Amino acid sequence: MRLERKEGPSTLTRRGFFRGIAFALFWPPLSMLMTNTSGSENPDGPKALVRGDPYKNARGVLVSEGFDKQYVDALFSDPRMKLYPAIKKVLNRPSESLTYEKYRKVMAVEQKIRDGRIFSRKYADELEEAEKKYRVDGHYIAAIIGAESDFGRNPGKYNPVGVFVTMIERIAHRRSFGEVELVELVHFCQRYDIDPHSLMSSYSGAIGIAQFIPSLLNKLFVDADGDGTPNPTTVVDAIHSIANYLKNHRGYGSGWTLGTKASPGNRNWRTLLAYNNHPNYARAVSEIAEGILQ
Repeated sequence: MRLERKEGPSTLTRRGFFRGIAFALFWPPLSMLMTNTSGSENPDGPKALVRGDPYKNARGVLVSEGFDKQYVDALFSDPRMKLYPAIKKVLNRPSESLTYEKYRKVMAVEQKIRDGRIFSRKYADELEEAEKKYRVDGHYIAAIIGAESDFGRNPGKYNPVGVFVTMIERIAHRRSFGEVELVELVHFCQRYDIDPHSLMSSYSGAIGIAQFIPSLLNKLFVDADGDGTPNPTTVVDAIHSIANYLKNHRGYGSGWTLGTKASPGNRNWRTLLAYNNHPNYARAVSEIAEGILQ
């Protein structure tokens, strides 16, 4: 724009005039491109330059936790980044609030029993190994995988980054939870060199086959197949991680009693409630597990 003020059209040749206009029009993106390709630091990043940054609070959370600013800017400027305002309604009215008969239909308990028997035969060795190692019944592990992700077929349709940022920016009563879990998610992804936007979750931010929230991924998810990464999308890792959770979720190694049906009030029932704190969930998982065993 300075070229136009310094030399008006009357003092330029026709060729110079059009060159001046072209330079003025294309100069801003060109300078940004040159900055990015040269590797020099852009102190604000693309999203921060947008007035009314929709990710301002979430960005501040990560920066205040000490994450590299360039990493944070790249996370929020990624074209896959989005908010999910519709999850507010679902979070306020979860399916667990239904009567058990309605919940049972939504959960498709009878179908999950049938599918659970197939799953248990397919992964019999992995379930047996987890049962021996953690002293947790394999049919309950299978039932949880069925309840959480339909045996891996439905790990979720949301990106967890977007879920937690939505909580921070749009859902006041979930903001603290979103802040904690966003930080935990970035820690997990950086530790194992995972692209955060490649992950899929539920509307509440639970990730993968076992539907662990990020803080539990960091605390209790295990690398059972020995490939160096506790992978939320790998069945064997999910099986062992669920067993690890049921045994150690309280941190004292006595969360499950092997060979005992989960019934209201007993230890195994309370442990299922720790996985999902609603009686309908515990009842459905117990019904699926016992149906698989028959």
